[in-house]
Amino acid sequence: MIRHLLKLVWRRKRVHGLLVVEIFASFLVLFGVASAGIYFGGNWVRPLGFDWRNVWVLDLVPDGSADDPEVAARQGREYLALLSELRASPGVVAAAGASSTPYHQSTWVWTNDLASGASVEMHLSAVGDGFFDVLSIPLVAGRAFAPDDAALDWIPLVIDRELAAAWFGDEDPIGKNPPWGDDDAEERQRYRVVGLIDDYRKDGELAGATNFAFRLLDIEGSDPDRFSQLVLRTAATPPPGFEEELLERFRRLAPGWSFDIHSLADMRSERLRLRLAPLGACVVVAGFLLLMVALGLVGVMWQNVTQRTREIGLRRATGASASAIRRQVLLEMLLMAGFGVAIGVTVVLQLPILGWFPALDGGLVSSGLVAATLLIAALTVLCGVYPSRLATAVHPAEALHYE
Repeated sequence: MIRHLLKLVWRRKRVHGLLVVEIFASFLVLFGVASAGIYFGGNWVRPLGFDWRNVWVLDLVPDGSADDPEVAARQGREYLALLSELRASPGVVAAAGASSTPYHQSTWVWTNDLASGASVEMHLSAVGDGFFDVLSIPLVAGRAFAPDDAALDWIPLVIDRELAAAWFGDEDPIGKNPPWGDDDAEERQRYRVVGLIDDYRKDGELAGATNFAFRLLDIEGSDPDRFSQLVLRTAATPPPGFEEELLERFRRLAPGWSFDIHSLADMRSERLRLRLAPLGACVVVAGFLLLMVALGLVGVMWQNVTQRTREIGLRRATGASASAIRRQVLLEMLLMAGFGVAIGVTVVLQLPILGWFPALDGGLVSSGLVAATLLIAALTVLCGVYPSRLATAVHPAEALHYE
């Protein structure tokens, strides 16, 4: 049966070639949509690693240049006064400093060569003691930062599971220095892991896991972002006027500074809007392309059936049943869909090798291929319903017109 169908397909290779190209294009579109849906859907159901509810972010812009030691010292004193005022505010259960908070646009990215020869990219954020209480980040092992850590002659780190696995494999990371190579040997001794947390996805629900590390915020150091943000958690939703009252107290403590306050819930909504808008546009475009492909499949097969009136009529005249004709038409469409899918699978399997899309790991590629193949099969069968019914409507007498 398959051999006979292959002969029929080959005899109409020009028409069927166009159909195979359309199926190939639709397969690539479906693979992209399915892979994106699987990727973002999988990220959405994973734990974030923090709790954004009842958390507020204060953006700070100090006055003067931190390059001047006297100005920097004054800024440090004013920053500590602001933090102390924040922790003493009614309804505030925890507060801390930070260089970058969840849903914030900027993050330090640091790439290091390991002693093993591998290269690991890590995302880094400097935070003060109490930061993990503000965001309700649970510790898996070790400890969080403490106020007296500022007096240490080394820099404590809290890392997530992703970075721990990349650095140490299955070993316990607590108390260890980062396994950087000889080029960073001196820098390596300055850092030591003191805590381990679950995977921390700073960029929100749609973002994938990253190698993330926190280091203690050095207020007296030279970090350009050391006075950039304060974060706080309230016991419940604060009453109206909370933000204005808090900003007014801050302006009295540091009249030269500029302040802005946002809830982490609003920052989350804005980040989701920015992420979902292009995704929604891609879904609309993909849906339009699939509609065009479906119409093309129906049109090509309708034309194919119309041109084969003699053949189908003769088959009916020799006793072929309507179900046999429908089955033949559908099997031909599935066979051509198989050719298009085979070409598409060959192209898609090159993507992980080329490394153009880092998120396309083996599991995601496999899931996307399965989903796209099943969708193509369903689309092909759906588009073949009308042409197959049209084929069965051919009366045996129609064949006599061609004799």
